[in-house]
Amino acid sequence: MFFFLVLFSLLAIGEKTFAQTIAEQNMSLNNWKVSLTGKTFPASNVALKLTLAEKEQALQKNVLSRLNKDPKKSYLFSNITAWKTNSTQSTIIAANIEKMATLYQTPNSIYYRNASLKQDIIYSLTWFYNNLYSEKVGKFNRNWYDLQIGTPISLVNTLVLMKPDISNTFLQNYLKAIDYFEPATATAKDVGTGANRLDKGFIVTIRGVLGGNQAKINMGTEMVKRVYMPVTSGDGFYADGSFIQHTNTPYTTGYGAAILARSADFYQLLSGTKSFGNLRSLPMMFTYLDTTYLPVLYKDEVLDMTRGRGVSLKAISNQQIAQTMLYDMFTISQKK
Repeated sequence: MFFFLVLFSLLAIGEKTFAQTIAEQNMSLNNWKVSLTGKTFPASNVALKLTLAEKEQALQKNVLSRLNKDPKKSYLFSNITAWKTNSTQSTIIAANIEKMATLYQTPNSIYYRNASLKQDIIYSLTWFYNNLYSEKVGKFNRNWYDLQIGTPISLVNTLVLMKPDISNTFLQNYLKAIDYFEPATATAKDVGTGANRLDKGFIVTIRGVLGGNQAKINMGTEMVKRVYMPVTSGDGFYADGSFIQHTNTPYTTGYGAAILARSADFYQLLSGTKSFGNLRSLPMMFTYLDTTYLPVLYKDEVLDMTRGRGVSLKAISNQQIAQTMLYDMFTISQKK
């Protein structure tokens, strides 16, 4: 308990603000691009070739074959037509565009920097901006999750991947849209707690890096520091190793696993930059690896009682969650 009180006291002092140089911003963008696409691998690596081929086939079957470029029709993908009334569909469309951009920038892919795919991505981003995601369009019929997490996380990923191929005006329009939908300050009521807060902070941080906006970078990192502070009530990490979200539900391998994953993302995004050293709260994750996450792993699975409502999801097994968590723990451990 004393250790947690000391950590809490240190964190309460606040994060140092930091100024990313242009070189560091470019490093962060490249870090995140590599995390999304991977690096070139030798042709002799059969396993990676098969994995990539599966992704290419899925893109052709589920995304490109359904892409609509007829302006007379009111949808971007032929199987996603209720986007005006179904909030989730805006997030699915954004995810489809991200899949296109990911393979466009993936070395070894048949789509790598393909001119035709590039035009399809830019067309799709333009359609999305005009119809679904800009301050001019507004917040019609969509819930907070799609507006502030589901949709923008795919968009910032796509913008990182496509930044060299789009105009600065195009980029700035999208950054203004993100500003419109995301919380205006780190203390806004709709920032939320736990995994939701971390997701929003990550989006704002990348938005700041994309636009060279130091205030946004600082705001994003300010948003996330509260996630790592130990708590004695409500949502968050407890001294006994528990993680709670939704006020009183054990969620270590549900929302807690999402925090672990997004923390690994922060480590990858800021790796090698001075910004990482000044983000004082993030290294607390090393404490939580031992006190919170390791105790809920058993024989390559996670404990049912720590999944919250996620235990009812048949599509995702305890083993899959455990393996993903181990990968995220490995990623964080390498960045120490």
